[in-house]
Amino acid sequence: MAEWPALLSRDLATTGAELALADASGDLSRADLDARVKLWATILARRSVLPGDRILLLLPQGMDGWVALLAVLALGATAMPFPPDLSTADLCHIVRLWRPSACLTFEPSMAGGKEVGLSPERIHFIETLPRKWPRSRPPGEAGRESPLRFAMRGQVLMASGSLTGEAGYLHGIGPVLANARRLVRSLDLAPALSGLLAMPMTHWAGLVVGLGLLDAGRPVWLADPENARVIPEECGPVACFTTVQAWRRWLARPDGAGESGSIRHLVATSGSLGRAMLGQTRSRIDAAPIDCVYGTSFHLAAARLRIGSELPPPGCIGYPLPGTEIRVMRRPRGEARPGQAGYLVHSGDSGIPCRPCGSEPATDPPFDQGEIGWREADGRLFRLPSPKDLIRTAGRILAPEDLEQQVLDSGLVDEAFAFGVPHPLLEEAVVLVAVARPRVTPHLLREFCRQTLPDFMVPHRIELHARLPAEALAQSGRHHFRLRYAGLYGQAATSCPGNDPPGRAGC
Repeated sequence: MAEWPALLSRDLATTGAELALADASGDLSRADLDARVKLWATILARRSVLPGDRILLLLPQGMDGWVALLAVLALGATAMPFPPDLSTADLCHIVRLWRPSACLTFEPSMAGGKEVGLSPERIHFIETLPRKWPRSRPPGEAGRESPLRFAMRGQVLMASGSLTGEAGYLHGIGPVLANARRLVRSLDLAPALSGLLAMPMTHWAGLVVGLGLLDAGRPVWLADPENARVIPEECGPVACFTTVQAWRRWLARPDGAGESGSIRHLVATSGSLGRAMLGQTRSRIDAAPIDCVYGTSFHLAAARLRIGSELPPPGCIGYPLPGTEIRVMRRPRGEARPGQAGYLVHSGDSGIPCRPCGSEPATDPPFDQGEIGWREADGRLFRLPSPKDLIRTAGRILAPEDLEQQVLDSGLVDEAFAFGVPHPLLEEAVVLVAVARPRVTPHLLREFCRQTLPDFMVPHRIELHARLPAEALAQSGRHHFRLRYAGLYGQAATSCPGNDPPGRAGC
């Protein structure tokens, strides 16, 4: 495992003619990928990128982003992937918090790097890096000029909480890859299927799944859900890896039926497939296996649930992956009995060793940050909503996932995100942020909620966005929004504040 880049490089060279990466701009064979990774790693090394340096990656989904990621890891540096469309204020916060030594980006706004705390000479623009070896320097001679030790000392950073939050963990690539291999093996994908990756590498699941597919030797098609056509015709039959949120957007598109016909296996990470969406999914990809992959705490792919023709029991997350052990622990009384709730904790070789960014000793995440759930006698795992996410309103306790699923099943919105905001009379008011279908207004959505939901579940405020904020997908996104909207109902109990920020509608 420690020599994974060397093994990957050898594998890419021996299976050079096979497809490795492809996106809307073209494709790379495995030999071309190997050559480009070595080329970019050589150039970065000459630009004083050293092992252990933290490299900020502000790159969209695409081949260049993945080549840059592999080049950084091959140098033994730490890759820090973040969305490229972050605001200047967020970038300044990231630079102050994580202290990157260099940045790889497409963004022309980063040319004046001093604005975000980086000197311009430490900002490397991807479009300036060559795509092919110079004729005078073939790939076979690269090692003579600038030896590269493809020993995997590289790490990847996962920012927990909001994307720019205070907590973050550094993961060695070896344990991450071991977790990805368990996931790919457990899915039992048909040998002829390519992997269609609809999650960018800035999404923790996308990063792990992408590395796992490359390691398994499968062609990886990089899809951008924002494009007009997500699945290229030349892909052929694919195993689609996506988030539940992105899959909802695909089902809502009028031309999605033609694309869905090429999906032979659907793997969705996080979230839950509700009745309405499950029915639409089955009608689009009839008889294709459907899996939901769940992570626990700071880990990904801890358990897998195969979705059948019937909806699984509420809260069920399936069975642990082979080689993964998840125990239900009750402190201080030890392990819980079947049916008894406790913290879901990884043990054995299943956990990804991680350490808080900036600390020296490797430590596991805090015990009480694990998710709460229980195990049935047959081994199935169930998960409860995090107590920090529950909304306490009007003397009731509301799980935000329940409200989101009810609203999604209405067919009026493509995405929904609910959270509680401090309220002087109700303890917390319910706020719903959604991506609505055409011609759907906050008033129409509120009327649906009033007619179909109990009074305590009806949102006090509804905001419609063109897309969900990035923080909504983070681990502690609800806590982040609760703090952001803390003063929304400072004095008024029933008024509906105006002056919404540009780009969103609310009431």
